[in-house]
Amino acid sequence: MSALLGTSTMPAPVIPSLVVAIVAGGSIQSAEMLWTFASVRNVVAHSMALAAAVVLLVFVVSSTTGILVGDSAVAVLLTRDVAGFLVLWSVSRALGIERFASLVPVVYLLIAAIFARNSLGQTRGWAWILDRDLGNLWAVYTIFLGTLLTLLFVLRRRSLLGGAKGPKV
Repeated sequence: MSALLGTSTMPAPVIPSLVVAIVAGGSIQSAEMLWTFASVRNVVAHSMALAAAVVLLVFVVSSTTGILVGDSAVAVLLTRDVAGFLVLWSVSRALGIERFASLVPVVYLLIAAIFARNSLGQTRGWAWILDRDLGNLWAVYTIFLGTLLTLLFVLRRRSLLGGAKGPKV
């Protein structure tokens, strides 16, 4: 939308990160069946472990590419973006929005792309996804708090705002 008003404010690496996070989150969530939540094993823990494995895989691949190209900052930013999007996905699941969990990162990115810039053209702090600064504390806080909520979700084996049943599929 901002491209209609002028130059685009969305950094190019954000879109591949979003695609990786949506495909990974959707694949992980679709692998969960309703009957598996009655199982003895913690299905949610396995799902979140797979999400962490995706972030680790992205880190390894992007770091290797960064070393070969000579730009390791892009590797860290790509990993941060994928981790941030997957945290938004997992937090939406933790809060009971299972069916629309993959839409939450997309909506966040759209809102950030439209409303993130102030009148001086600077990125506001809450739109950390558009800020290419590695030291952005909003990104660290988002990922840290999202990880804590996800851990609560894993330990409870049900959504934080939902009932006693597991996620509906």
